[in-house]
Amino acid sequence: AFHVSGMMNSPSPSPVVPSPSPSPSVPSPSPSPSPSPPVPTPTPPSSPTPSPTTASPPSQSPSQSRASFEEHGYPKFRGGFRMSNDQFPEQSSYGTLGYSKGRMAYCGERHSLFVSGKRVIGVTPRLAEWQIPDNLNENHNSLGEFPYVGSPLQDFVNLDDVVANEDGFDDIQGMLYDNESGALFVNVASIYDAPAQIKNTTMIFYNASNLASSSVTGYFGFEGAAKAGGWISNIPEEWQSVLGGTHITGAGGGLSIISRQSLGPSAYVFKASDLLEASAASAGTIATTTKLMSFDLSKPMTENSNWETDLSNPDPFTNKLWTYLADAVYGFIIPNTSTYLAVGSNGGLNNGIGYKNSGGNECGGYCANNVSDYYNYYWMFDVNDFVGVVNGSLEADELRPYEHGKWNVGRSPNWQPNGGSGYWELSGATYDAESETLYTAFGGADTTHLYERPPLFAAFHVPKGSDSDVSCDCKRRRGKRYLSKKSS
Repeated sequence: AFHVSGMMNSPSPSPVVPSPSPSPSVPSPSPSPSPSPPVPTPTPPSSPTPSPTTASPPSQSPSQSRASFEEHGYPKFRGGFRMSNDQFPEQSSYGTLGYSKGRMAYCGERHSLFVSGKRVIGVTPRLAEWQIPDNLNENHNSLGEFPYVGSPLQDFVNLDDVVANEDGFDDIQGMLYDNESGALFVNVASIYDAPAQIKNTTMIFYNASNLASSSVTGYFGFEGAAKAGGWISNIPEEWQSVLGGTHITGAGGGLSIISRQSLGPSAYVFKASDLLEASAASAGTIATTTKLMSFDLSKPMTENSNWETDLSNPDPFTNKLWTYLADAVYGFIIPNTSTYLAVGSNGGLNNGIGYKNSGGNECGGYCANNVSDYYNYYWMFDVNDFVGVVNGSLEADELRPYEHGKWNVGRSPNWQPNGGSGYWELSGATYDAESETLYTAFGGADTTHLYERPPLFAAFHVPKGSDSDVSCDCKRRRGKRYLSKKSS
C-alpha cells in the first residue's frame, strides 16, 4: 500500500527548528503591480545581445506569516495516479517514463504535466506532456485504485532534435510552463561533469502546445550554473517587486561532482519576460540572476558549516540539515506566506554515512550505514531572510531553515529499494497555486510494472496562507522565532 499519511508520523522525530538569521524589520508596502507580460510571439526575434542588468528591488517586504508543517499538518494527500511506461513514439527505447525521475511542470491551460523521460547517463533527455486524471481520490491508498493514464498528450521529444547539445546534457533537472506566454522553460545538466565547468543550464520551447514544431532557444546559462539549474517556480505577485523578479530557479544535490552543487536548497531570481526576448537567451549567453540563497564547499548548509566533518554525519549524528545523501528536487514560495518550501530527500541522519560500504550494505559511493536510514524531507525558509540578502544585511550562504524534518510519505514495507531501505524517494515536484496543489513523483514506485518502472505520481494540498489565520511574531525568544495565533 502507498503510505499517504501527513508529516512526522512516529518514529520520525519532531521537526528541527534552528535559529534563523535575523530578518530586517520592514513596513508593509502597497501590493506590487504585475510584471510586464512576456513577448507573445512564438518565433524569437534576432537582435544584439544587451548588456545584462541587475534589478534593484525596493527594501520593503510584504507583511506575511510563515507556514508550518508542524502546526498545520500539511501537505494533505489528494490522490495518486499512474502513467504508462510504453514507448511514445513506438520503437523509441528512450521515449518512455521507465527509469524517469519525474521532473515536471504544471500546465493550467490543459490541466497537464510536462514530465521528463528515461534517465540514462550519456543519453540525451526527452520530455512529454501527460493529462492529469480528474478522478483523484484522497481515500485511495493502493496502486490498483489509482487512475491510470495510458498515453501522453504529446509524445516524447528528444532535446537533441530541437537544439544543439554541445555540452553532452543527459538529464532534465526541472521545468516551468509560463502561463502568460505558453512557453516551457527546461533546465538540464550533465549527470557527470567531472571538470565542473559547464555553464549552460537552460533552453526554452516558445510554443509548449506543440513541442515537436516549436521554435526554441538555448542552451544558455543562469548565473550560478548548476547551483541554479534545477527546479523553476513562480514567485507570488506580492513578493516579485521586493525580490526583483518573477521566478526562482534553484537546485540542491542530486548530481555527481560535489564542487558544482549547492549544498543546501538554493534560490536565484530572474525575470521570465526578459528571457523570452531571444537576444537575452540565445545560445551561450549567461542570464542575469539575483542570488538569494546558495551554499558551496566553503560554507555548506550543515550544522557546523564544515563539509569535511558534517556531510557524513559522524557519531554523535547531530547534523540533520544536509548530508551527502540530501537532494532537494523542488522549491517554491507558498503564496500569501513568507515561506520558501523545498522538498526532497535526506539520509544517514541516525547512523551516519559511509563510502562504498560492504557487508550487506554495498554501494558504489556514499550511502547510509543503516539501510533504513533514508527519508523524504522538507526544509522551510523565511522569505524575509531573502530580503535581507537583497538589502545586503545577510549573505546568501548564511540562511538556515526555520523548520525542517522528515516527510513520512512514500514509505512502504513491501517495497525494498537500495537493499531494503523501504521507501519511495521523492524525485520530482511542481506546484499549482490556483488549485493549491503540489504534484509529486516517486521514482520507480509504480511496482505494477515488472521492468523499467515509471514514477508514481501523487497530489497534495498545500494551501495558500491567510493573514487572518497566523501572524509572524518576529521577536527573539530564546534564540528562536515562533508562529503565534492571532487573537480573535
